[in-house]
Amino acid sequence: ADRSNEAWEWTFRKSTWFTRGWTLQELIAPASVDFFSKEGEMLGNKASLERHICEITRIPVKALRGTPLSDFSITERMSWPASRKTYRQEDKAYLLLGIFDVNMSLIYSEGKDRVMQRLREEIEKASKGFKREDSLVTFSLSNVSDVERFVARTIKLAEIHKGLSGDGSRRVVVLYRLGGISKIQLTIAYAKRHKNDYSGIFWLNIKDEDSLKQSFVKVTE
Repeated sequence: ADRSNEAWEWTFRKSTWFTRGWTLQELIAPASVDFFSKEGEMLGNKASLERHICEITRIPVKALRGTPLSDFSITERMSWPASRKTYRQEDKAYLLLGIFDVNMSLIYSEGKDRVMQRLREEIEKASKGFKREDSLVTFSLSNVSDVERFVARTIKLAEIHKGLSGDGSRRVVVLYRLGGISKIQLTIAYAKRHKNDYSGIFWLNIKDEDSLKQSFVKVTE
């Protein structure tokens, strides 16, 4: 906005800051937010400009003033980012995680409908007092002995980690032709080193079709 212009208020209302998805949390979460013109002149803050902000965003004054967001209905909170845009369609759901105080994995390949469905499921669980930890199966490799003086090349572990790291989309790494390095021990070493990076780690026996089916049954249990 340009404070020197008589139309600064109009410019303020048309600011793209109010249409970007992730600025929703930047507006609501802090106790105070300062606004400046493009020349660096302060226009006001969240409190002094709350009338304009409420009219622009359709967010209630109480939400801007720090009232617990749980006091607002699910439908009302879901409407707050309606006029906002995100680069990735899934972010329209992810930007609401803090608004609803829920957690879920970020998967940038499932599409808007699926991610919104997952978000609603997490919101429903939270509204019923369901804790995410209640659904987690404890993962432990403490009973798996390490190979004494395991000397698998560090570069192999780094390559696996690079292959599995990214934007949250599904990724697959296939281990083959490792030149004498045990694929099982390499996998165990990787899992122990990076187990805190994942919400779940499952071991599947893919020796044959029946073994694979039995593995999936155990996972679902």
